[in-house]
Amino acid sequence: MDGSNFSWLTEEYIRQLADGQSFERGMNYYAGGNVRYPLRQGMELSGECYGSQSKPYRVRVVLSNNGIREAFCTCPRGGFCKHIVALLLTYVHEPDSFKVLTSLDAMLARLSREELISLIGDMVQREPSLSAVVDLAVATAGGRSPDMAALNREVKRALSLDDPFEIETGLRNILRTAERLEQKEDWPEAGAVYQTVLDALTEIYGNELLSMDDDGAIAAIACECVEGLSECLNRGDCDRETRQAWLMSLMKAELADIEMGGVDFAGDALDAIFEHAGEQDWELLRECLCEHIPKSGEWERKKLVGILVAWEERNGRHEQARRLIQEMGTAEQRETSMNAWVNRRTGKTTSPP
Repeated sequence: MDGSNFSWLTEEYIRQLADGQSFERGMNYYAGGNVRYPLRQGMELSGECYGSQSKPYRVRVVLSNNGIREAFCTCPRGGFCKHIVALLLTYVHEPDSFKVLTSLDAMLARLSREELISLIGDMVQREPSLSAVVDLAVATAGGRSPDMAALNREVKRALSLDDPFEIETGLRNILRTAERLEQKEDWPEAGAVYQTVLDALTEIYGNELLSMDDDGAIAAIACECVEGLSECLNRGDCDRETRQAWLMSLMKAELADIEMGGVDFAGDALDAIFEHAGEQDWELLRECLCEHIPKSGEWERKKLVGILVAWEERNGRHEQARRLIQEMGTAEQRETSMNAWVNRRTGKTTSPP
């Protein structure tokens, strides 16, 4: 990664991304040498930044060819904080101070089998929680199915962490199990992994994770699970029970997003449902959806009824869709539907709501 390829990364560019106070404090941290152990690996910059606390905060920034793709700091402030500013200013003004790391794959490729075994043993001894990562990798080797009980324990362990970066890292390690299973075209087992992670996130994201997920990195994990389940539904020949269980997980993720006010949690779940659900599947999903309508507010009701209506219209049942709106919709939906019906009767056109 040659710094000349990133001419867009300037002090002025960083100033535009941060608020005034964060930029000034970040500049002071950079000038005071508060950034320690700066590293550069591929498109990623990382380091530690000392602030007012004795323990440094860990900072990570992922660059693209024309901007910043992701920025994260372990400090409680969230957003584009002074520690991120300090790391970036250090790279802008002192790029040679960053230790350049070869990609992990390239480094590991140099080691023999014995050296890799020894390295993994040392890592697990230093960080016992890594044993779960090793267990999951071993469980899927040689065509074996993953131990779902062990997988559930590892998901719960990852979600119990206090650091959102560590939560994201832990969940991504688990999703690598699904990716290995996909490479073997073991779609049922890969789908089971995606479902397990998605269900766990759906259950607690709104109450426990949303407030700390400033850059949406944890929600992005849910989106990847949705994509993974959709691919498994598309590629795998799963039985009806499995298909309906996966579709129900997608519906619950969609309902959780609506309950949170629409935060792009598992964003494409509804599209995946409409793509893969049949009429028998929809009956189960419809029951789940209808259970939420009586206790929903105005905005939620509009979204929920909108899903029911979209299914009917998607299948050409326009009159049934209109009846649903009149029976269950909000006042706004009923008025819009009635106006559209009258206009069709009188030959007038109307703008969509």
